[in-house]
Amino acid sequence: MIPSNLHTHTTHCDGKSTVREMIEAAIERGFVSLGFSGHSPMSAPDDSWSLKDEEAYIAEVRALAEEYKDRIEVYCGIEWDVTSAIDRSRYDYAIGSVHMLENEHGKWALDLSLEELMRCINDGFGGDPYAMCEAYYAEMAENAMRDGVDVVGHFDVLTKHNGDGAAFDEEHPRYRGAALSALDAICTARPDIIFECNVGGMVRAGRKEPYPPLWLLRELKARDMRVTLTSDAHRAENLSEGFDRGIEFLREAGFTRAYILKENKFTKVKI
Repeated sequence: MIPSNLHTHTTHCDGKSTVREMIEAAIERGFVSLGFSGHSPMSAPDDSWSLKDEEAYIAEVRALAEEYKDRIEVYCGIEWDVTSAIDRSRYDYAIGSVHMLENEHGKWALDLSLEELMRCINDGFGGDPYAMCEAYYAEMAENAMRDGVDVVGHFDVLTKHNGDGAAFDEEHPRYRGAALSALDAICTARPDIIFECNVGGMVRAGRKEPYPPLWLLRELKARDMRVTLTSDAHRAENLSEGFDRGIEFLREAGFTRAYILKENKFTKVKI
């Protein structure tokens, strides 16, 4: 088991467990560290999933990190969307994610539902799903290249509600081309960055593969990029759920190491 998780949500945003409950669960599982990654404050069609009180979030995570310092390392991070303004210096690390697209026609949360995804395609991109995919991956690349982003969050989360190709074909040349163009741009500009292998969609949304899937994990391995295994946990009981399956995908892609936060730096561990 990977003894850590960097992608963790609590009741300060859209999580269902408190900070303390998450820490206690991590200790029970033998974690050496736990990172919290509240959703950065932002406006959205439904912004109930973002941090409600950034000050309270930081204060509680910092206070409990001190309280539990002899039992586990606790880090205060942020899941940072490109359209969200934060003071990055207040956080130990940042996961760069894209949850929504916005253009002159509107604003859409891509991982909310299939219906919302289809509204984005039809109302925002004239019914062209691959134009939407290209816009998404361009924003992913822009987000990852910002100063202060340490981890690329769920690289292909726009596929969350695309089971059986409901909205677009994930093997289509335009889709794969957009994904690979973004991946290459990120890897070239930020060879130091870490990509997460996020098993949250497998646990909560019935996905068969993590974000990103095996073919993209293999592309990351071919580029000698670093990875971290995350659960994107919203409940304490899910903190390490799916890790065994995630490790299988990482191994199949050729990875033998993953990275965790330990002693205030990214440290590799065997998988």
